[in-house]
Amino acid sequence: MRVGLWLIRLFGIGVLASLVLVGLMIGASGEVLGSEGGQPVFVTFPTITPALPASPTPLPTPTPQPVMRPVIDLDIEGMYLGVYLPEMPGPMESLLEFERLIGRRVALVHWFQAWGSDDRDFKKEVLQSLYEYGVIAVISWEPWERTKDPYLRLHQPEYRLSRIAEGEFDAYIREWARESKDFGGPVLIRLAHEMNGRWYPWSINRNDNTKEDFVLAWRHIHDIFQEEGATNVQWVWNPNWNNEWTASKVREAYPGDEYVDWLGITIFNWGINSVRNRWDSLDDVLGWQYNFAIEYAKPIIIAELASDEAGGNKGQWILDTFQSLKTNYPEVRAAVWFNAATARYAGFISWSVNSSPEALEAFREAVKDPYVLGPRRK
Repeated sequence: MRVGLWLIRLFGIGVLASLVLVGLMIGASGEVLGSEGGQPVFVTFPTITPALPASPTPLPTPTPQPVMRPVIDLDIEGMYLGVYLPEMPGPMESLLEFERLIGRRVALVHWFQAWGSDDRDFKKEVLQSLYEYGVIAVISWEPWERTKDPYLRLHQPEYRLSRIAEGEFDAYIREWARESKDFGGPVLIRLAHEMNGRWYPWSINRNDNTKEDFVLAWRHIHDIFQEEGATNVQWVWNPNWNNEWTASKVREAYPGDEYVDWLGITIFNWGINSVRNRWDSLDDVLGWQYNFAIEYAKPIIIAELASDEAGGNKGQWILDTFQSLKTNYPEVRAAVWFNAATARYAGFISWSVNSSPEALEAFREAVKDPYVLGPRRK
């Protein structure tokens, strides 16, 4: 009996010792002794090291991202349709009425604003309403006080280009730049158009303006918009390409590729009720101008396009014009019809699409072509 108890105690002590030994082996080596097929094997466990408090990893310095510039989508085959309406900038009714008249939507709406007149302020609410409707504004921004007085129309030295370049209008320009940025959508500004003509106070050789003054003034205005972050503005340089001589000389008034986004052209068939006294086809007027314009490798916008009735068939002129734009002038990416009942300073000329039933019918037919595009933007 005593011998049996002794054996039991001895066995228990052995088992306890074995367990202690296994525990020591796990803690020391991470291995547990086992057997397979009568042969000893070791099963390996990962050694666990207590984690130390981690030092905070510094966040990477953010890389400045370029501001996305809302632009008109030019990755298309076709030409955007636009319209100049005398009622704009204003309520949308005039635009909606025009679209009902022609039976389709337009992509662009054009208007004029003068620095010294009662419409001088940036029309953010109008632009926002148009943009929500899918339409982009083209603004002819004119450094003058609008007037019909023949003398004052030309003699406005207070708006001399050198004064603009020297900063005398910076507060006004900067206000437009900030409002443009705040608007955020794309807008085309056609600044001081037809600068090489003779009929505006900003014209070269009027009010002591020079081609160099024009370039400096343009760049100064553009730079202010860039400083204010108004990169949603696209700039339209639109000289008066009235003959080959002026077209060649106007190169000296080009502000530079980095300052210009679009090339503008003005196309009117004045008919026989004007000093020109002749009926011009689109090719008569645009052909050689286009050859000059494509040298600049910019998209082309016909910012003012229209025909009078007198001297020919306006309806056929409209049909021929849109067909020729499609066939012969692929770099013309937008055409804006000048839908004024009368020319601004020649009241006997009607440019409107509905100057006659035949003209309206032709226009409605011409703009059905899928090549003529309505609202579409990136």
